[in-house]
Amino acid sequence: MTYNVASDRLLEIFELITTYEREHPRDASLCMVSADVVGMDGAGILLLTDEVLTPWCANNGTARDLMDIEVVFHEGPGNDATRSGYLSAHNDLVENSEWTFYAPEAIKLGVRAVCAFPVYVGFHKLGALILNAEQPRPLSDAQLSDGYLMASVIGRDVLATVFDAPHDSSTGEVGGPSNFDFVLHQATGMVSVQAGLPVHDAVVTIRSHAFAIGVSPGALASRIVNREICYDKESSDWKSE
Repeated sequence: MTYNVASDRLLEIFELITTYEREHPRDASLCMVSADVVGMDGAGILLLTDEVLTPWCANNGTARDLMDIEVVFHEGPGNDATRSGYLSAHNDLVENSEWTFYAPEAIKLGVRAVCAFPVYVGFHKLGALILNAEQPRPLSDAQLSDGYLMASVIGRDVLATVFDAPHDSSTGEVGGPSNFDFVLHQATGMVSVQAGLPVHDAVVTIRSHAFAIGVSPGALASRIVNREICYDKESSDWKSE
């Protein structure tokens, strides 16, 4: 089984990481690539350590300041995404009344739109990828897909850092066994948004449907990523696109 869409995008991501790493540390490169790939102005990564969120990297000062605000006030997209396992996205912070402290402080920094993708491996929450934009904007389907793919890349990289294992920055990683992990994580993120489910429930939904129709979870994940099938929240069923 091949995963052309994900493989092509992964190749672009790994090549970008390799390019940035020539002049920047690995963690900073991940944040720079995240902003580029998803098409946002800023990117930061918060990691969950002993139930406490800690800034890991940022591509610029604004992204770093936004993470500091989350750490101080314990609210914001990174906190929400990490706790819930859901994507947390707000197109315009001026219209947001959910975050009493975070929203006004973010606006002072010149930020109008924010989103956070949960970073996880399996069922283990590792933190969140947080992105911001200077202008109000909704996320497109392509940005959502890319955001979850980047979160998957970050999750594997965090594990490699923690356990001092080789990083998966080589383009040889694409198309190999680990590509299945990336595709399944990407598909899980997409279904999480489509069905309005937390990440761990989206995993169960994919595996259950794969079993019901007699295909492997990887084959179903490939169809989801390639936008051949999606989960329809209104009917609580799957439909072809």
